[in-house]
Amino acid sequence: MIVLAIDTTSLHGGVAVYRDATPLSQVLNTRPANLYSVTLFEMAELALAQSKLRFADVDLYAAANGPGSFTGIRVGLAAAQGWRSAFNRAARGVSVFEAMVETARPGTHLAIPIVDARRGEFYLNIFRRESHVAAPHDGNFRADAEGWVLDRAAIVHLLEKIPPAELASLAWVAREGDAASHELYQSLGLPGQWRTLSEPLLGAIARIARRGVENSEPSSPLDALYIRRSDAELNWRG
Repeated sequence: MIVLAIDTTSLHGGVAVYRDATPLSQVLNTRPANLYSVTLFEMAELALAQSKLRFADVDLYAAANGPGSFTGIRVGLAAAQGWRSAFNRAARGVSVFEAMVETARPGTHLAIPIVDARRGEFYLNIFRRESHVAAPHDGNFRADAEGWVLDRAAIVHLLEKIPPAELASLAWVAREGDAASHELYQSLGLPGQWRTLSEPLLGAIARIARRGVENSEPSSPLDALYIRRSDAELNWRG
């Protein structure tokens, strides 16, 4: 199966091509995130050319659907939707949270991916290992919900609801360069270990999407996982 993985949710995105589990090419974003409406298509064309493939050769388009940059999310999902329609191929949306945990694969019972949402708030979610045996290379985690956007006080309140026995086996997962999330973890003395992801999420996005197809899971809609409403929507609602 040829998978084209797309991440336009942050500055550290890009495009990668996989044949099943084998990476064929990877093109990382090197320009401002607000230019994805142009650079995404340039990166996709380059990644396919490096793999000696065409858009029509792709079996599955996998796009990160958030949370993250509102504009970037829309660009990535619209492109996947367009390519799916144009070439009659499969397409799946993949949560950034899920891709972060899949990339980190911590050997803990709980994993909390966290992303700076700015304005003193953070996107985060709680993932629980489905197996009770902590295996470092077992990515068998499931999310409690779609996620939340919380300030510092709300994060502390959320953790107070988790039994201490579970907090004893907890890993926080953040992307490299997310200084705000790291500062939050340190300043509040939050329980659990800290994991920083230095690699892009493209491999995890491709794996998650491919597993969904191979396991005949219900197709994930190409809907944006914004978590927080956009400024435009808030202003329109008054």
